[in-house]
Amino acid sequence: MKRLLLLGVAVFFLGTCRLFAQQEKLFTQYLNYPASINPAYVGSTGGSQLMLIYRDQWTSFDGAPKSGVLSGNTLLKRYNIGVGATFDYDQIGVTKTTEGALDLSYRLQVSKESHLQFGLKTIMSHYRVSFSELEKQHYDDQVVAYDIDGEVNFNIGLGFYLVNPKYYIGVSVPKVLEQQANTLEGNLSREKSFVQRHYYIMGGYLFDLTPSLKIWPSTMVRITEGAPVSFDVRAMLVMHDKLWFGPSYRYDSSVSAILQYQLTHQLRMGYSYDFMTTEISSYAGGTHEFTLRYDFNLPAKKMKSPRYF
Repeated sequence: MKRLLLLGVAVFFLGTCRLFAQQEKLFTQYLNYPASINPAYVGSTGGSQLMLIYRDQWTSFDGAPKSGVLSGNTLLKRYNIGVGATFDYDQIGVTKTTEGALDLSYRLQVSKESHLQFGLKTIMSHYRVSFSELEKQHYDDQVVAYDIDGEVNFNIGLGFYLVNPKYYIGVSVPKVLEQQANTLEGNLSREKSFVQRHYYIMGGYLFDLTPSLKIWPSTMVRITEGAPVSFDVRAMLVMHDKLWFGPSYRYDSSVSAILQYQLTHQLRMGYSYDFMTTEISSYAGGTHEFTLRYDFNLPAKKMKSPRYF
């Protein structure tokens, strides 16, 4: 039965290749590491970071999406240049996409506490469908006759990021090149659009409610040609610079609860749970996401609180 469901997921994915291609990976806790969508973020903290993310989506489905990210960045202070690297994967049933990215940014001081960063991303991605993982004895269909080992594709991304201890604003295009890929659809046709350009606008502000309580509202807007404009809004409460919690809403997709804890001045861990708001919410299950972020060498000047963004 699980193999039947897995096959259904795989065929559904192939039959809607264009739809999935229009949706880049988006994590609920993306604000822990905005470089995933904006290369200008790397080096913005003034130190070095390491970030781990794991996402288990639609837990009631066999073969449902699973994603993972390992990423790091640092600032070369002498040159005002940020550098970063990311490795990530997405798996949906028997389909798997892996990507490696290198990010560069240039840091320009625009005021005593604010700086503007310009970023460039280079990406290599690989797409594969492993039908050999399915039990084929009950099927006599060309769609499960062989694996699809897609080509390795190259892309670039651009962005800028204005940051201050109290606010941030960013604009980015993670993949500038719109490409075609040799993949199959349910009717076995080829040459379907695989990469479509996305535009991101993000911003947030940190308000001090009391000496020990802050609120951090933020938003992100996504624009894609041929698709409705989508957005996220959230409001995080921060208590004693240790406990972070709050709701998040993703338009026409999900409502999330986010909880993060600052274990030390440098180490923060987080968890979020997504409740779907779409038609399949009653039987798809929720989505779990786990994050771990470590700030290695913070700026020489002592900080009274951890980095917010």
